[in-house]
Amino acid sequence: MAKRLSTMYDMRVYTISGKEVGSVKDFIVDLEEGRISRFTLEPIMTVSKEDAVRILREKSIFYENVVSVSDIILISPKKENA
Repeated sequence: MAKRLSTMYDMRVYTISGKEVGSVKDFIVDLEEGRISRFTLEPIMTVSKEDAVRILREKSIFYENVVSVSDIILISPKKENA
């Protein structure tokens, strides 16, 4: 099933154990693969390089951790950023 990215902005994100972790603010898209690689819980468009690195390290979730997308986004435990 396909879903528009625009409908996923500000969606609430929860772990499979029910803990709310935030809401989607930005997406990182792998253009070569044609897929979402991560989403962030803080916007990264207008921040410094240092803040962007911090957000990617601390406030981003690999899309492979997404279990379900409906009214909320459900994720499995966060893997370490590579």
